[in-house]
Amino acid sequence: GPTLYTPSEICVARYTSAGALDPAFGSFGIFRMAAPVGSANLRALALDGTKIVAAGSCGADGAQDFCVLRLNANGTPDTTFGGTGLAIAPVGTLDDQAYALAIDGTRILVAGECEVTGSTNTCLARFNADGSLDGTFGSGGKAIHALSTIQDGAYALTIIGGQAYAGGRCGP
Repeated sequence: GPTLYTPSEICVARYTSAGALDPAFGSFGIFRMAAPVGSANLRALALDGTKIVAAGSCGADGAQDFCVLRLNANGTPDTTFGGTGLAIAPVGTLDDQAYALAIDGTRILVAGECEVTGSTNTCLARFNADGSLDGTFGSGGKAIHALSTIQDGAYALTIIGGQAYAGGRCGP
């Protein structure tokens, strides 16, 4: 059966409609991958056709970056995405925490918060189908906006009529 994993691994589990782990996915219903550096936290999931996409943060404490994982339907990494199924992108200058994602045609839009010179801002990054940043979005695939004078961040994201909507915190 499945074993318990350390916090330094990325995990995605699939459940049957009865609430059991689905043995047809990954290993005993769980996909796991060692975090490339430090730790990883996945916070959002979406379907991209038959692919499973998850977004979160990866890296060492104080230097987390946005990371996006794309899996095949059977719970194996989609190696056409970032070479290993995992794409990592620094967005701010310190910690970047991704909380939400939306599928934007053939691209993946990720939103969260990032630190830039002591201030926490709302940040978005858009990834191409191969895991690279989409250079036509924002500045080099990233958009950083201070929505308040103190700190802010995006925790929900959707795309409606070609427009992205991000919701979250504006202020402490």
